[in-house]
Amino acid sequence: MPQELKEQRAHLAWKLLHTWKTIPGSDSSGRIDYQKLKAWVKKARELCEKLDRLEVCDIHIGQVLVYSTPDEDGNWPPEEVCRIIEEIESKNLEKGFRGAVTKSPFEGGQQERELAEQYRKYADRWNDTCPKVASILRKIAEDYEFEAKREDKEAEKRRLEW
Repeated sequence: MPQELKEQRAHLAWKLLHTWKTIPGSDSSGRIDYQKLKAWVKKARELCEKLDRLEVCDIHIGQVLVYSTPDEDGNWPPEEVCRIIEEIESKNLEKGFRGAVTKSPFEGGQQERELAEQYRKYADRWNDTCPKVASILRKIAEDYEFEAKREDKEAEKRRLEW
């Protein structure tokens, strides 16, 4: 296969992975069929393991699962996603399981503090039934708190430079 074609395929695969926001096995309302999701995760991991790409596979699975919508009661992630995370027990999936923040340069860490609070509430919800998920959510909350402090310092520094 020509190098140019290989590079084009790699670029398209990268683009697909980084724009993917639909949970496999979910319907148009965001409800997830656990069995379909589980089958997809299993197949994806099997294929990637054969290619010695399980680490990056799990990271991307986590990056997709973060786009799940809260359930009818406002719980996030929904139970189906929690079950997958609990069953797989992959540190790499945990790495991918985190959203992103878009902000202005002078904003400081307010968004991060709000996200930290939200993640703590989510963790409290899953503490008894999905302890692995609760632990992951608490860690994400701690990371957001750390980032909030860093963003406050950076925003102050930018204001002084202007």
